[in-house]
Amino acid sequence: MFPLQIASFFYNQLNISMAKNSYIGLGKFFSGMRNLVVSAELLEELQLSPSELLIDLAVYLYDKEKLTMGQAKKLAGLTQIAFQAELVKREVFIKYDVDDLETDLENLNLRD
Repeated sequence: MFPLQIASFFYNQLNISMAKNSYIGLGKFFSGMRNLVVSAELLEELQLSPSELLIDLAVYLYDKEKLTMGQAKKLAGLTQIAFQAELVKREVFIKYDVDDLETDLENLNLRD
């Protein structure tokens, strides 16, 4: 499986606790979310660490526009620059449209 396919799998299975040992607590990032428990065996089979899985999940949810960049970088436990580097690695583009540009220009006092 590719990283975004793995994240997609876990996103679609969030309500399932798979086993004990490896624990990813999502509740500290988003209120009301459940914990996702992934077995050490599954992580080993996927050749992922818990932090890599969180990054994959954060990138996937950002790409699907379920999380903002701020939420996604927080979930991944990364800085803004480090999260953007992960987006580049996965060929995921930053979500920035004309409305964002206009807002930025207004905030910089470059537009009326």
